[in-house]
Amino acid sequence: MAVITPASADPLPFNDGMYSSSLSICDAIESGMEAWHEYFQSGIVRVINGPQISDAIETQCDLSNVRRVGDRVLFTANCVTWDVWETVEGGYTYISSDAFHFRGQTLSRCDAAQTVAPEDGFTASTEEIIDLWSEANSGCRGGSGDDPRTMGACGAREEYHAILQGRGWCYGRPEDAEYQKAWQRCN
Repeated sequence: MAVITPASADPLPFNDGMYSSSLSICDAIESGMEAWHEYFQSGIVRVINGPQISDAIETQCDLSNVRRVGDRVLFTANCVTWDVWETVEGGYTYISSDAFHFRGQTLSRCDAAQTVAPEDGFTASTEEIIDLWSEANSGCRGGSGDDPRTMGACGAREEYHAILQGRGWCYGRPEDAEYQKAWQRCN
């Protein structure tokens, strides 16, 4: 789909790249997963490229009149979806040049979410700790209640959970059903 960028297009105050509400979406896209679009059902994705923003699936917008009002970043978006054009007023809540809040979720730039150095003294990346939490969660939920290995897995899961929360990550949203929950930046 071709989008004509108007001369008055303005960039958002965020670094170019893919932003996602869930690290699992970034991982799925990065690994070339064929069904990565299924992950979009549980999160939000935006791709920022200077004065253009898209949902990575069907809608692409040219931005103009970008302005900051406190922590709000407001803009006019001239968008095309399946050859249908629409002009809308949009806005995000600024968190940093690599993160913003939108529709009740925090979106972080995929590259930044995986490369930010932790301040908690642990050398493992957030992605690695999420993997460790997943392994421990499987051992805790799948083990026998009287098996010491099950209790160990449950304890490890709680420790990893605490580390992730300390880094600003939450396991799902309060309104999510258990099957919908995934690790994401806390709102």
